[in-house]
Amino acid sequence: MRKFYQTEWQNIAFSSFHAASSKTLAGADFYDAFYRTLFEKYPDYEALDPDWRRNKDEIADWLVTLLPDGARVLSVGCGLGYMEQRIWRHHGDRIELHVQDYASHALKWLRQVLPGDRIHDANGQSEGAQYDLIFLSAVDYALRDVELISLLAELRGSLRSDGSLLMISASLLEESAGQQFLGSIKEVAKWFLD
Repeated sequence: MRKFYQTEWQNIAFSSFHAASSKTLAGADFYDAFYRTLFEKYPDYEALDPDWRRNKDEIADWLVTLLPDGARVLSVGCGLGYMEQRIWRHHGDRIELHVQDYASHALKWLRQVLPGDRIHDANGQSEGAQYDLIFLSAVDYALRDVELISLLAELRGSLRSDGSLLMISASLLEESAGQQFLGSIKEVAKWFLD
């Protein structure tokens, strides 16, 4: 994956709560501190940047168009779960959505929306669970290549025989904006899912 560096997100400077390093990837302590800071600053999803939310809404709505009714879906590394709450609120009657994240504080808002049996900790989903689609959105920046390869190989075992694994790269997030971004995602996914 292409490396990129970020010093803030959602108008929260990382230096305001954590010492920065250009030599190591952020770990669990960084993400826990970040999400605590984010939840102190913002009361809910609607307070987040409207352009960011609009892009995420488009991706979430498009993603659901790929799925048949009754599809079982797992989002891995969902963070604060904005796209997932969108999918649940607008399409939860059509698909069975499950989420997983590694930062325990990240899921605070999502826990208010999604049933508890659909939220899984870092150890993964229930034993033997099989999914029609597993997707990861912008998690590649937080993992070394070897860790990402290992994660994808592990997730493959949770796919049904005709299931799909889709990774939306953080590299696309940095290079694109608005419709360009969604267009890039659709082209990559079309190639990958065909």
